[in-house]
Amino acid sequence: MSFGFLRPPGAREDGAGVSVRHSYESLRSLLNRNTLLLERMAELEADLRFSLPESPHVHGRIRRLADEVLLLVEDLNVLARDRFKDAYRAYARIRSVLARDLETLAAGRKARPLVLPLEGASQAPPDLIGEKAAHLARILGPYPELVPPGFVVTTAAYWQLLHAGELLPALLPIFKELDVIRDPDLLRGRLEEVRRAIRTAPWPARIREEILEQAARRRAPQGWAVRSSAAGEDGRYSFAGQFTSLLHVPETELPSAYRRVVQSRFEERAVAYRKALDLEEIETPMAVLFLAMVPARSAGVVYTRDPGSRDADRMIVQAVWGLAEGLVTGRMEADQYVLTRSDPLRVLEERIVPKPRGIGPAPQGGTREEAIPPERALAPTLGRRELGRIREIARSLEALFRAPLDIEWAMEPSGAIRVVQARPLVFEGVGVAVSAERSDAAKPLLEGGTTIQAGRAAGPAVCAGAGRLPGKVPERAILVLPAATPEISTLLPFLAGCIAEMGNPAGHAATLLREWRIPSLFGLPGALRLLENGMPIALDATNRRVHEGCPWPELQAEKPEPRAAAAKPSAAPGPFGEPVFALHLSDPESARFRPEGCASLHDLIRLVHEKAVEALFELGDAQAGSRMRGGKRLASEIPLPLVVLDLGGAIEPEAEKQKTVQAAQIRSVPFQALWRGVTDPRVSWAGRQQVSMRGFGSVLVSAMAGGGAGRRMGERNYLLVAPDYLNLNARLAYHFAMVDALVGESPDNNFVNFRFRGGGARADRRELRARFLFEVLLRSGFAADRRGDLVTAWLRRYPRSRSEEALALLGRLMSCSRQLDMLIGHLRAAHEYAERFLAGDYAAFR
Repeated sequence: MSFGFLRPPGAREDGAGVSVRHSYESLRSLLNRNTLLLERMAELEADLRFSLPESPHVHGRIRRLADEVLLLVEDLNVLARDRFKDAYRAYARIRSVLARDLETLAAGRKARPLVLPLEGASQAPPDLIGEKAAHLARILGPYPELVPPGFVVTTAAYWQLLHAGELLPALLPIFKELDVIRDPDLLRGRLEEVRRAIRTAPWPARIREEILEQAARRRAPQGWAVRSSAAGEDGRYSFAGQFTSLLHVPETELPSAYRRVVQSRFEERAVAYRKALDLEEIETPMAVLFLAMVPARSAGVVYTRDPGSRDADRMIVQAVWGLAEGLVTGRMEADQYVLTRSDPLRVLEERIVPKPRGIGPAPQGGTREEAIPPERALAPTLGRRELGRIREIARSLEALFRAPLDIEWAMEPSGAIRVVQARPLVFEGVGVAVSAERSDAAKPLLEGGTTIQAGRAAGPAVCAGAGRLPGKVPERAILVLPAATPEISTLLPFLAGCIAEMGNPAGHAATLLREWRIPSLFGLPGALRLLENGMPIALDATNRRVHEGCPWPELQAEKPEPRAAAAKPSAAPGPFGEPVFALHLSDPESARFRPEGCASLHDLIRLVHEKAVEALFELGDAQAGSRMRGGKRLASEIPLPLVVLDLGGAIEPEAEKQKTVQAAQIRSVPFQALWRGVTDPRVSWAGRQQVSMRGFGSVLVSAMAGGGAGRRMGERNYLLVAPDYLNLNARLAYHFAMVDALVGESPDNNFVNFRFRGGGARADRRELRARFLFEVLLRSGFAADRRGDLVTAWLRRYPRSRSEEALALLGRLMSCSRQLDMLIGHLRAAHEYAERFLAGDYAAFR
């Protein structure tokens, strides 16, 4: 690329002139490399959302990044005439830490087993075998007779499968796109691409061989159950019914069954569940559990405590003939027994329902529904002795885990009971009672049923007739459906309540509704006949009533908070958090802002950029004397103090001797495009008219704790300009924004880069603003990445007109995003603000 435009006006062609021009060219080279490094660091951070830190793909990226940072340090010393040789020592120190970490991770990767026998997995970390397998391995120690023979294919095998044939690098662009897709049809298409790629990926030979070898060592005359055991599943989150489970699988079909379970990780409902919980792909890799099938005479679920009242002296047992598949999916009614926890002989309640169908093995593998003889269909599935044995097992396992449990069991014809799943029990939480006087003010439309989650809700009815769930529902709707199944997971964040004509309190759907604390009633036949789409209704799940309209004015007056499951804990920094990504050098005025203070590659990149800009200002001072000292102030009504440094030919001649410069006097294509967006009359740089009090409090807390980064408010911001170049480093309140752009007539040379980080609010609110920026940028045609509150975006090789449009958008975006961390309180709001910005509704940001 030619740098002729960087020659300052009047520069001589003697040694001094050549030196000045060479320094400008060195700076431009440095800024280019700096921008590319920030992009590569963002790409690396994005990869770490989908790939393990120990993967060869990641290690290659880190080594290349480190090599480029060394070249950046060399660029700085060329520009500053070797004044920063200490940066080489800092680089060597950081590179040494990185080399040690890379070696340790590579050794750990080789040591992680692909398959583990269940009886030898009790000490395995849950992130290797998943909580579902870990719980059964824990039971096996003291109670080996309770768990069927089995083994687990670990998350290490999952990662090996994804890396087979370069599968993961090919899928990364789709994974990144999933964050912002709003079109349901497009989402389904992308997920089908992922599943197809997994289905056709080449087999790592060792995984297939070890599956068949482990199966051959164990007796499984009824075939195998192949079930998910993803990291996090049955732990903090239930993932109830989100993944595929395969039953009575013949031994020869086990490898393909494994692949089918892995594919189910990318079913629409499973992806929606993870997105609603704000779980990154890297957090839930798939292990797969293989258990020998139990020849089930009957099967079911036991809650070691009543989900509706954890302190009550009750446990609940549900049972069906054959396998429990129909029970947990909500398709079949089950006998229910309420037992006392303290008295082994006492049954508080016994509800026996007709059970005309059961689920058993199909001749060629898999399952099928079977007719139950009439006399058996009406008979109890469990006798007193069997209930006593289930109670004894439930109490023992509760004591082992020191927590209430949701246990899935199966009983053999001999009466032996096997445990096939145990997970923490999800309680319905504190219900909101409604007084009898207010509830009786109008006769309810419906009464009865079974409370799944207590509480009350009001909103429009959304009726899912014929069992087909809608693709989307209005926010705070009440879903009405014939049977509650795990597929409701895609709608959970938007529901105020749920009513099902049929559903099992021990099923996956009930677990999900309790997990999300959504007031719910099951067992209300006739609900679909009486209720119509859009009808305003009120659900009192505590007292088991449904009203037309809303008899609770105070509920209508409440501003509803968005639905969310239990809060996600902050993710711990990965192994490269400190040596690569950490940024300790936030304040250029700090005494620590020097090479000795660098502890990461990010620190070095930040240091080099700041010192290079300082060197450029010194160069301008030396060239122009006091007339150019500190550059020229940009005259503007925008509350953004900018100091302009002309890299050559960008400022009109009449402004050269002035201390200030008007925007119209800057002859720079990218600057004028950006400034059109900054000064767009539709956006405002004034203070916010509406500020969330929680957001304001968050800013105060963050400020007192030292939050925010970059230059202090009121200090100058740098603007470097040339006819076809712009570099802006701006502090906007508590956050930092960078725009770097080259825009001319040649599309091959054009680029627009944007980087944004920081804020005055707490980390969670800063991250929500970053999500808003990320969605807007990605949907506006930028390549983009987000990591925490850091957003990096770039647009390359576009024609001049498209590049100018992108810069104008960035100008508007910087205005609209100011103090937005004080307004965005939840993920739904981040999406809503993105929609408003993209629709041109800038008044929403005033």
